[in-house]
Amino acid sequence: MILIFILFGSASAFGQDMKEIEAKLVSVFHKYDEWNDKRVDFRDKDDFDSMGICYDSMHTAEASFTNLLLYYTSKYPTTLQYDFKELRKVRIGVLTSSDKKFRIYCWLEKDHGTMIEITNIFQFESGGKVYSEYINPYQTEDPAESDEEPDLTDYDSIYSLSLGNRTIYIGEWSAIEDGSDFGAGFNFFEVKDSVLDTELPIIKQGKHLKSSISTWYRPTEDYVDITKCVKAGKILKIRRGNRMGVLSKKYDVYWFNGKYYDKVRVKKKPKSKVKTK
Repeated sequence: MILIFILFGSASAFGQDMKEIEAKLVSVFHKYDEWNDKRVDFRDKDDFDSMGICYDSMHTAEASFTNLLLYYTSKYPTTLQYDFKELRKVRIGVLTSSDKKFRIYCWLEKDHGTMIEITNIFQFESGGKVYSEYINPYQTEDPAESDEEPDLTDYDSIYSLSLGNRTIYIGEWSAIEDGSDFGAGFNFFEVKDSVLDTELPIIKQGKHLKSSISTWYRPTEDYVDITKCVKAGKILKIRRGNRMGVLSKKYDVYWFNGKYYDKVRVKKKPKSKVKTK
C-alpha cells in the first residue's frame, strides 16, 4: 500500500513539474506575441520609433524563450516524451520520432515581412542523457557575414530508418523563402556519442553524396504531396520544380541501398517501329 502511494505521489509530482515548466514556456512565448501585436499597431500608425522598441523587445522575448526551452530540454529527460499540449496551442511545432529518442521544436519568427523564418531546436537522447541543440541557420553570429544559404525549414514529420544498431532520422520539411518561392525536402540526422550529426553524406546526386535533398517551386493549385517517405524510410520520393518553378507530376525516387539513397533509374520503353508496306 505504501509503495503504491509513493509511486503515485512521484508520478503526480512529475506531472506537476512538467505542467509548471510548460506554463513558464507558454508565458514567455506570450510576451513575444504581445510585443509583435504592439509592433503591428505602431506600424499601422507609422510610429517607427515605437516599432523599433517593439522589435528589440520581441528579440529579447524570443531569446528568453529559446534559452529557456534549451535549458529545460537539456536538463529534464522527461521533456523528451512530454506531450506539450499547451505549447502546441501557441503554434510551437513539437515533432517526435517513433522511438521517442529524437524531437524537433519549431516556430515561426514574426518580424521579417514577406520572408518566413523558422527557429528549430533539436532534442535527443544518448547514453541515458538528454541533449538539446540550437543550430544557427546562418552558421555565424551575424547573418551578414554568412556566405551560406540559411536553413529556414519548417519540419512537418520525422521518419526513422533503422539499420541494425544505427538509426537515421529523416526530417521532412517545407519552407517559404518569400511570398512566391516555396521549398520542400528531406534532411537527415544521426546521434553519435552525444553529438547530433546533421551532415550525413547519404543522398547520391550525380557523382557526389549530399546531406539533404530538396526542390523549389512556385505555388499553384497542384502543390500537394510534393515529398513522400515510404517503406520504413527506405524509399524517398520528391517532385522536381523546373526553372520556372513548375512542379513535375512525376516523382524522382530514391532507394536506400544499404549505404546511401540512390536514384532509381526508369528505363525508357523502346519506341515501337511502324511497319511500312
